[in-house]
Amino acid sequence: MRQSICLTVNVLLFVVASSTSWGQDASKEGKSSPGVTRKIQDEVPKKSGKQGPNKKQEEKPAKSSSQESGKKQKSDQSQSGAGKSEKDNQQGTSNTSSNPQQQAADDAFAAYLQSARRANLARTPRMFGDWFRPGMPVIANSETPNGLLLTEVDIPQAGRVGKISENNSALPFDRFFVNYNYFHNALRGGSSLATFQRAGTASIQRYTIGLERTFLDGVFSLETRFVMTSNPDFGHNPVGRGPSGYQTHSPTFGNLSFVGKALLLENESTALAAGVGLELPTGGDSFIQSGPTLLEFENQAVYLSPYIGLLKKPTDSPWFLNAFVQVETPLSGDSVRGIDSATGTTFSGGRVTSQTTLFVDVALGRWLYQNQGGLLSGVAMFTEAHFNSALNDSDLNSLAFSSNSFNSVYSTNATRKRFDILDLTAGLHIEIADRTKLRVGAVFPVGDEKPFDSEFGIQLTRSR
Repeated sequence: MRQSICLTVNVLLFVVASSTSWGQDASKEGKSSPGVTRKIQDEVPKKSGKQGPNKKQEEKPAKSSSQESGKKQKSDQSQSGAGKSEKDNQQGTSNTSSNPQQQAADDAFAAYLQSARRANLARTPRMFGDWFRPGMPVIANSETPNGLLLTEVDIPQAGRVGKISENNSALPFDRFFVNYNYFHNALRGGSSLATFQRAGTASIQRYTIGLERTFLDGVFSLETRFVMTSNPDFGHNPVGRGPSGYQTHSPTFGNLSFVGKALLLENESTALAAGVGLELPTGGDSFIQSGPTLLEFENQAVYLSPYIGLLKKPTDSPWFLNAFVQVETPLSGDSVRGIDSATGTTFSGGRVTSQTTLFVDVALGRWLYQNQGGLLSGVAMFTEAHFNSALNDSDLNSLAFSSNSFNSVYSTNATRKRFDILDLTAGLHIEIADRTKLRVGAVFPVGDEKPFDSEFGIQLTRSR
């Protein structure tokens, strides 16, 4: 535990040091670009007016009828050139004068993106989050040298990416962030052998690295997240060392996700956005071993997550609100196979597909202190409620195989078909020098269904 905390602190310090110059350079570019754009647009009509070859001809006064007739005779020769010149002049001025209302709207929006009103909305703390997915329960009956071993344990899910709402808001923003989550007693299992019975638990730590970048004047953003876990192995033996116990393994390197976000509505106090997330199976496989048999779950599933988000921050109030609604749907399942660890023989167990899940998240917070431009530029507190519900039953799968020395039977969906979980979160948001946000929080499941006993988290964000 001490080594993991030290690792976390070192990662956070590295992020702050490495991202300082990026944030300052990006800030300078963002402030200068609107002025440069307006300057270029103002110069376009001036240059086109000077370069027009027909300018002098238009400024010359009429002198006499004979001269006019002479010019009329030459007009056929110069008509095409003059027409081209006038067309060039019109194109040169069309950028600023053909649609003045659109130009005014563009200038107003560009000014708003750089205004204190938008900055005030962008400084609003994001949602903290809560989620660790409970694994599907597996029942295993295996013959061992010490008798029949009965095991019930969850399929490891530590490599899955958290919800879209975690360390997020409805407003697209340029940022780099690192999340650390410690889930106490998140891995659970039980076994019995003859007269011995034992239930076990283990905690797990998860690290998330993410980057969000905006485009098209901050209306859209694309975010990517990558997950890593520590101490992913969990198991115990009711009678000591030997094959008369069970063990689970989840990969250290987890999945990779991409999240697109698009603003539907934005003003000085409200941001409404919608988007979709895509989680790819870049992590390793998970294993469950009970006695001499091994069950492997190959990480193959792809998940699609449409969502909608709301950010509300009245300009004359210290209170703020974040809300998300997300539906996570698996587009495919994970292949399952049994392995005889003595002979290496494999047995196909079909596929297991995770449940479609509804996430409803609401966060309410309040600024306690604000000093924009100062070293300690803000302090806020927040409380959150998270409702997580499976919309369909988990898959019913079974696999039976035998060898010369043992018989084994595995089955899923034996004890828990659906889940409805309510988590409560509370924490503190600290803003340093306007661009660095440090947040700490704790999560406590409420009710009978608890994927973990408690959670502690740290989030560090460096914004542009």
